[in-house]
Amino acid sequence: MDSAREQEQRIDNVKRYVEENICDIGSVNNLAARFGYQPSELYDQFKKRFETSPKNYILDCKMKKLVELLQQTGDQEIVYYYAHTLGFKTAAGITNFVKRRTGLNFTQFRERLMTGRLNPAALN
Repeated sequence: MDSAREQEQRIDNVKRYVEENICDIGSVNNLAARFGYQPSELYDQFKKRFETSPKNYILDCKMKKLVELLQQTGDQEIVYYYAHTLGFKTAAGITNFVKRRTGLNFTQFRERLMTGRLNPAALN
């Protein structure tokens, strides 16, 4: 059995991996397998350490990365570019993600972000 400190380091590695590879993260099940966890074990350990589920953390990181990409590219890219970059299978996937997280459609979200009428810090 791992010591408490080893368990913390292991789950910290999962978090760091998510942050550094957000554009390539598959499912939480794949993430658990990558680090030798059962999905429920990853959920429990992650939630205990960071007070959020791995899935919610991944979604928070995707939103943060989307904001970063939009700030870098403005309105020069089509929706599919952002979907593909963030690992969504379709443009509809990212538009649904934005709608669920913000209540705005993708065009509204991008426009408000670009004009400063949307505070990125309020999204997480």
